[in-house]
Amino acid sequence: MLPLEGIKVIDFTTWVFAPAASAILGDWGADVIKIEDPTTGDPQRAIISVAGWDVPEVNFTWELYNRNKRGMAIDLRIKEGRDILYRLIEDADVFVSNLQSNALKKLFVDYDTLSKINPRLIYAHGTGYGNKGPEASRAGYDHAAFWARGGIMAKLGEPDSIPPKGLGAFGDSTGSIALAAGIVLALFGRGKSGTGQEVNVSLFGTALWCNSLTIAGAELMEEVAERESRKETRNPLYNSYECKNDKWLMVVCLQSDRYWSGFCKVLGLESLENDPRFENIFKRSENAKELIKILDKSFIKFDREELGRLFDENGVLWTPVQTPKEAANDPQAIANRFVVEVEHPSHGSYKSISSPVQFNKTPFAIRNIAPELGQHTEEILLEIGYTWDDITAFKEAKAII
Repeated sequence: MLPLEGIKVIDFTTWVFAPAASAILGDWGADVIKIEDPTTGDPQRAIISVAGWDVPEVNFTWELYNRNKRGMAIDLRIKEGRDILYRLIEDADVFVSNLQSNALKKLFVDYDTLSKINPRLIYAHGTGYGNKGPEASRAGYDHAAFWARGGIMAKLGEPDSIPPKGLGAFGDSTGSIALAAGIVLALFGRGKSGTGQEVNVSLFGTALWCNSLTIAGAELMEEVAERESRKETRNPLYNSYECKNDKWLMVVCLQSDRYWSGFCKVLGLESLENDPRFENIFKRSENAKELIKILDKSFIKFDREELGRLFDENGVLWTPVQTPKEAANDPQAIANRFVVEVEHPSHGSYKSISSPVQFNKTPFAIRNIAPELGQHTEEILLEIGYTWDDITAFKEAKAII
């Protein structure tokens, strides 16, 4: 039995942030029912073409964030559509959305309305900038609220370079973990109190937490806020280096004195071990630019995998800097089922990514591929007590498709 089996989640979400959270709940066994507009659907269905990419056979973004869900198409702008939702809410455990607060109120699906129908309901809201303050209703996408506003974009890259554009859905995916965890914690709390509550997770707040070490340090030390070049980083043994064939390697020796001897031995730089310029962590920091120039010339002579093997033999901590494709085919990722093969009924086998929490007795599985628009509408309406005559009437009223 999966951990959330028996938990009913009503998913009124769009794009990635909140859909990814409910996908995690689905991975954990919840019955997730995704509500979409009958006319437009979730705009995330078309995100690949919006991004300007060539459309592949498998709509991988849609499948990734909407697996293990059933789908309904309901028009919540009309009374009949809202009545259907309200009946779903009567015995639901969770309602999750990332629509703006004013849009939720306009559709009469805000917290005050739904909690009156079901006081035990956990109402989870993913926002851009939080549910209080002058920008509570402001739209906030990943690149804006998380990457740019959260102080991450300004910190990355070489000091004189343009701030780099963020990775797609990086903040959304991070925020989704927090939102899913908040929902589960609220369910746990409901088991004690008997009542539900509202859970709010924002992209901005998530970014501040992810970037908390830098932000907290910047308040006390100005240099923490500044960009740091890899050519002048304070600890040359905590840095990236290029090897042969355009392959990069990251050395991660925070306690660099502990690793210095083995590091020099592997690179054939034993003469540097007791060099007064580099003999301890303070000297290496003081002369970092000079040392990194020496190391750059040394690393480029090595094959990355061979150098990594030598580092392993000498206890030096390192990791390859992998491309996304390399990461997807990493034997360690496959062994742990971080990356899994999915059989799509129309498009065959493709790789997908597991949600990050694993359970030894109830392993992760993609039980259902992402739904087509309104695929399970009739099935679910019958489950909650409506008749075929009711369904016909809903279609005539254009409440469903």
